[in-house]
Amino acid sequence: MTITILAENTALTRNVLGEHGLAFWLESQEHRLLFDTGQGRILTDNAQALGVDLHAVNTIVLSHGHYDHTGALPTVLHQATGVVMLHAHPDALLPKYRRNQSGVREIGMSEESRAAITGERCRFIPSRRVTQVAPGLYATGEIPRRHPEETITESFCRDPLGRDPDLLLDDQALYFDSPFGSIVLLGCAHAGIINTLDHVQTLTGNQPLHAVIGGTHLRAAHADRLDWTIRELRRFNIACLVPLHCTGQPAGAALWSAFPNTCREGGAGTVFEFQERLTTHPEQTPNPKGRLSPMKIAIPIAEGKLCMHFGHCNQFALLDVDEKAKTVTNKQMLTPPPHEPGVLPRWLHDQGATVIIAGGMGSRAQNLFAENGIQVVVGAPAETPETLVAHYLTGTLVSGTNVCDH
Repeated sequence: MTITILAENTALTRNVLGEHGLAFWLESQEHRLLFDTGQGRILTDNAQALGVDLHAVNTIVLSHGHYDHTGALPTVLHQATGVVMLHAHPDALLPKYRRNQSGVREIGMSEESRAAITGERCRFIPSRRVTQVAPGLYATGEIPRRHPEETITESFCRDPLGRDPDLLLDDQALYFDSPFGSIVLLGCAHAGIINTLDHVQTLTGNQPLHAVIGGTHLRAAHADRLDWTIRELRRFNIACLVPLHCTGQPAGAALWSAFPNTCREGGAGTVFEFQERLTTHPEQTPNPKGRLSPMKIAIPIAEGKLCMHFGHCNQFALLDVDEKAKTVTNKQMLTPPPHEPGVLPRWLHDQGATVIIAGGMGSRAQNLFAENGIQVVVGAPAETPETLVAHYLTGTLVSGTNVCDH
């Protein structure tokens, strides 16, 4: 996996420009993906200078709905040679403002960007939950705010009068696996960098974090919060930390001072290369707990299709998958044990499941599946198991609303 920074506040290589914003280009044999698009003034010129073919993009993920991360959407969608899958939290499209001493100013997505999302070149896939946006690449969805130290103190709001607070629930990160641990890309980390990294580890069964790259939104952090953040970061033992964009100079200096052997410089034009998921045999990959096993996808079934409430199903389809060939190699229909708290995650773990696709699932059940090394995908439609798996493997599975809220 090669990650190229196409837009950032600073420019670090020849013939590229900087702007206040952020955009990452992710490319491998299978992926041509943009994570954010910057303000839109420099993306295409920088892409040309760096040899990036924006026409080939097939997926865009938005970290949130601010102008400096969504500005180039119309340009990119116009240039794309095919239909582009666009993943974002539904709140990313809402009006967004910021209030300060000089008044209230609009900082949300432009009308042109909103219009482009509804155009024929874009397939908008809104989701509040963790979503596989391409094989092996995941958007975190809405991030739980576990630490009061990271409560938003800046005056973000949803109305031009500055009266309706915006908690920025649309903030999300992108992550994927490597032989050394998870690689995490941050847009602005408005939910808090520690909240974000804790959530990623919950989703991956506490897999180690190898690299964290992106905006940390610490530019307005007071000294106590900076000290707390640095203490919390130490427990992750991150090998590569690249603070960008909204980190701010004082916070950036504090991070470099605290982690001199970990921090790396980054800006427009910087390229990072990571091996993808470690593969011993074509059909075998480590699951989130690191156990070598073939991918097995579990789907709760009722009347031949996905049961929208996984605890109410009468059967589970368990499908063996060849990830490389993107095919199903075997399918079993299993009768589950009686549904009691904690039983199904342990039972499916014992059956070798590494992924569960569900319509609805409560947060406690999701955490139990994560503890058992099973990746959870919620908000899937009531389709046959073969259809769902085919979409999952090609990164086109539509993950909508989780029908469970408990």
